[in-house]
Amino acid sequence: MTIIQVKSFVALIADIAIISAVGVVLYSYNHRETPAPTAAALSLGQRLPDLPEVAFASKANTILLYVHSQCQFCTQSMAMYRQLADIVASRKAELQIVAVSREPGDILAGYLGTNGLDIPQVGGIPPGWASLTGTPTLVIADRQGRVVASWVGKLDEPSTRDLESKLEIPEGGLE
Repeated sequence: MTIIQVKSFVALIADIAIISAVGVVLYSYNHRETPAPTAAALSLGQRLPDLPEVAFASKANTILLYVHSQCQFCTQSMAMYRQLADIVASRKAELQIVAVSREPGDILAGYLGTNGLDIPQVGGIPPGWASLTGTPTLVIADRQGRVVASWVGKLDEPSTRDLESKLEIPEGGLE
């Protein structure tokens, strides 16, 4: 092997090492762990903007489920949402439940159907409607469309007990 061939070989190895190092840095930057933005629950007493499809005045309380088809916590919460829908169906004189999403209605309907949740829905709500920022968000509103309670994210045990209390569901009625 001549000196020129050795220099060329060393230069090639150096180029490969540099390209590999740059690739590792770029990959690490693009796949770093970043905390999810914190979404705040809605303010108690806040008046929700009108949605023609939701008649707040028709029931003592309206439960809004703000969901997105790509939200893993929404999907993980579906069993509890189905239980909640069954409870609402048994108390339809006083409660109603509606799913809302920024996604188009057909995508929302498909997502809910795939997850066995058969409730009224409103797709395509405007971004920022009612200051909803995180999914899932569960909101209880009164006849005037004022927020009585709200929770953001998959409900933990204390939040589930709080929801049961607000809706006068026997403790342990939701899992």
